[in-house]
Amino acid sequence: MVCNVCGEFKGAIKSFVVYEDQHTAVLLDQNGISGQVLIAPRIHLPILESIPDPLLMHLGNLTAKTAAVVYKTLNTDGTNIIINNGLIAGQKEPHFSISIIPRYDNDGIKLLWQQKTIPDNELDELHKKITQEIENTTKQDDNIEKKETTQQQTENQQPPTPNQQQSQPISNTPQQPEEKPKEDEEISEDNYQVKRLTRRP
Repeated sequence: MVCNVCGEFKGAIKSFVVYEDQHTAVLLDQNGISGQVLIAPRIHLPILESIPDPLLMHLGNLTAKTAAVVYKTLNTDGTNIIINNGLIAGQKEPHFSISIIPRYDNDGIKLLWQQKTIPDNELDELHKKITQEIENTTKQDDNIEKKETTQQQTENQQPPTPNQQQSQPISNTPQQPEEKPKEDEEISEDNYQVKRLTRRP
């Protein structure tokens, strides 16, 4: 299946990019509501579950800032922020994206479905299943994090070898302060904030 989002990033399809950085871009949706924008990772990632955590945080931060810009610039009464995750959920492109739809009073847009009251026994069963799976997933993440932390501490505690000690020249020159990471550096846990858009209070 051809990915039109990747085609827009590569210049094969005409695009209207309103913001981009090394990892993400914000584009006007050419097949949506007037003023609707898409926020997508530049690399091809199909669904939410495939997004690495640092990039997901970056996308979330950018979504909040972009929604504020849409709200202010287009003088909207509100916005819908939507993720269509999977074909059955209405995803049109095999590329993860977040849609921001500007909303106005009496705009005629309907995003409702018929709701029903869920029986207590069904809620109890759903609560049990989902709670247990979240606990299992959280424990797995905690174990991985603890293992990585322990490994890093072990590596830091190892004494340098004689060769390493001899290879470090003694200098009287004062050390320079560590440079701050540049915006175009690879996203890490400590470097994902978007600074080019101003979020409205």
